[in-house]
Amino acid sequence: MMGTKWAHGCSPAWRSERDCSLRTCKAADMPTHKDACCSRAYTVARSARIMFERPLQKPALGGSMKTPRKSDLEVGKGRIIRRFTEQEARQLVREWIGVYAKHAEGANIEAFLWHAFSSGVFPSVCKREAELQYAEQVASEIVVLSNDRVSALLTDSLPTQCSVSDYLVFPKNLAWSMAFTHEDGWLGPYFAKNASHDSLVAENIRRSRDMQRKTLEAERAKREGWL
Repeated sequence: MMGTKWAHGCSPAWRSERDCSLRTCKAADMPTHKDACCSRAYTVARSARIMFERPLQKPALGGSMKTPRKSDLEVGKGRIIRRFTEQEARQLVREWIGVYAKHAEGANIEAFLWHAFSSGVFPSVCKREAELQYAEQVASEIVVLSNDRVSALLTDSLPTQCSVSDYLVFPKNLAWSMAFTHEDGWLGPYFAKNASHDSLVAENIRRSRDMQRKTLEAERAKREGWL
């Protein structure tokens, strides 16, 4: 890899394991090369990790924006509640950027949305700490948004696998965001909290409990023959 340049923080040697145990991934820890992220050699070398992934289909020309797009986006855990249209997915991107990448000039989020975290534009934790905090989250409806910005779905639990390597996971109210990356283990995953995290999470917990209660009531009504 001698002589290879990497975009902010994409070098496999960008920092030590000790540094990665820090709770906050800082921009100062990362190189500032402007070249596009990830060499072909790196991608090939890590192909074993992403065997589950499949290339996304390109939308047909002239396709309707009002109907869900045929997408390869799949999750390895949870029930898919619905798939978003391309128009809805683009709106989700705008909403996400409004919270987590509002001041991301120079971070090259056009390539990867998670650069908002790897560049230090928005504070986050990474790797093992990110996974631990992600596992603690509670929400009844979870958005999974592909980095292609036109594929998104709503599921009922925290996904642990996905058919694409670069994607965001967050509740509908954007209380927090988990960013999974193709650089997993070197850069990412990243976990970040909304500035209003506590109140938004409390709202998600209330909604989740309400949905659980309604589900239990419906199941009891069926058993008792009330429905």
